[in-house]
Amino acid sequence: MYRLISFRVAFITLTLFALPLLGQPRPRGVDGFRSEIRLQGFHFGNFFQASDSALEENVRAAGVEYRGAWRPQSSVTDFYGHASYLDYSGLDRKDSYAARLGLAHFGSVHEFNAFADRAENRATFDVGDTTALANVTTLSANYGFRVTPNWQLGAEGTHERQRFDVITGRENDYNAFGGSVRYRGFGRMFSPEIGFTRGDRDVRDERESYDEDTWYARAIMNPTSRVYLSVRYRDRTRDYRVSDPTAGNFGRSDDRGQWTGNLAYQFNDRVGASLYYSQEDVVSNRAGRDFGTDFFMVSLNYGF
Repeated sequence: MYRLISFRVAFITLTLFALPLLGQPRPRGVDGFRSEIRLQGFHFGNFFQASDSALEENVRAAGVEYRGAWRPQSSVTDFYGHASYLDYSGLDRKDSYAARLGLAHFGSVHEFNAFADRAENRATFDVGDTTALANVTTLSANYGFRVTPNWQLGAEGTHERQRFDVITGRENDYNAFGGSVRYRGFGRMFSPEIGFTRGDRDVRDERESYDEDTWYARAIMNPTSRVYLSVRYRDRTRDYRVSDPTAGNFGRSDDRGQWTGNLAYQFNDRVGASLYYSQEDVVSNRAGRDFGTDFFMVSLNYGF
């Protein structure tokens, strides 16, 4: 198995508030149990988020994931579970393991997806502009309601806990809530969506705590039953909640713009593939805190 990147990458790719099409094994037109194996390769540019281009380091990792889902007879609701493993290449780090249990409903008026996720030895990048391995617990849910046949309103919420094997000062809790509007009047060929989320991360080291405001615009395209494509631009503003004027993060604000593209193709009833690419630029009002990253993921999926 080829070796490829960090669990953070897998987390971004697999979580991304659980895109309905990619969240569970592809339905094959029958009720009951279905499952899928995914072989995944990752490449992450500027893994350590260096602000000096001469110090940037790219990392690769390889992953395997098992996904299973059960749909009761004559239902549009899935009970699902994921189990994943990720192995780094060129880094002296522990391998990562994760599991997820969730419930997803795909009705004509109501849609929702809720899950609990637990990861061991996950690479985190959210505190102190440094990389650390943490045990991460995530609870997430999103809901969509068709107010008319053409318009859908959405709501989402996430709670995340990051804990470490030793006390580092980076232990933190994150909460985020938001909403979205999606237009479906163009049919499956093109569906635009906009959304906004407000979040806050409370860190044991209070100098690293911050608030985040995020807005995004996304276009989703399903030209055929075999093809899924989405393109999204997201802008995230991070403001640090530091009251000490002598602290390094006092008055600090970061602007994080990101482009993402996601393509999935189903070759036949069992075999599919997906590609994901993102590029992010971070601009800070603090000198030496600007950096850019990019990420590429490829996955080969086999259903049975």
